[in-house]
Amino acid sequence: MKPNRPTHTIALLLLALSSFTNATGPLHGEPGGKTPPILSPAALQNIEAAVPPTATATPARPRRLLVFWRCEGFFHGEGIAGANHALTVMGGKTGAYTADLSDDYAVLEPATLAKYDAVVLNNTTQLKLPVTARQALLQFVRQGKGLVGIHAATDSFSDWAEGAALLGGVFDGHPWGGGGTWAFKLDEPDHPLNRAWAGQGFKLRDEIYQFKAPYTRADRRVLVSLDLSDPATGAVRTG
Repeated sequence: MKPNRPTHTIALLLLALSSFTNATGPLHGEPGGKTPPILSPAALQNIEAAVPPTATATPARPRRLLVFWRCEGFFHGEGIAGANHALTVMGGKTGAYTADLSDDYAVLEPATLAKYDAVVLNNTTQLKLPVTARQALLQFVRQGKGLVGIHAATDSFSDWAEGAALLGGVFDGHPWGGGGTWAFKLDEPDHPLNRAWAGQGFKLRDEIYQFKAPYTRADRRVLVSLDLSDPATGAVRTG
């Protein structure tokens, strides 16, 4: 599903990644090497077509984004490559930010991290952060800076309770597998980040994670969730 007009840049990132999925198959993990694959021309074109030419809001000052994609566990190669490209192109086209890409733990040390306004954990898994990097990331967020996790990021901090709390939950399997098409509902249809869906639920072929503690709706603002009233989506066995 594509928007009729440019909308919020984060929502369009989701659309860009959806377009990438539709072009090349689901964003599935591939064990083995840790170098993202080269995207096909069709995948690049779909991502770039989904990115608006301008941002919907002008930043008060230049912003810098760190996109971190290291994996010590499962490696979602195509997903990492697609999100790295989407985030880079989105920042360049809209002028909302500039993006740096890295898989080097050194960028999460205090002196380097201080240069950024937000960190995106792009499909990171089983990270082994040094103690100094853990403290730097906690302080980064406590100072009001941003942390975003894409897909497998919830599989990053299973051995670090404070880090898991930052992400809001821990990976607990994906019973809605990458070979299926699943239904979604809008928990807040009027929220700006849901503007792209024009008030309607949608379906997406992808691998959908479920979460375990510390996930809870008690202090989370959920904007989109699985629509279990859909027969195929609701029939999936979980737990």
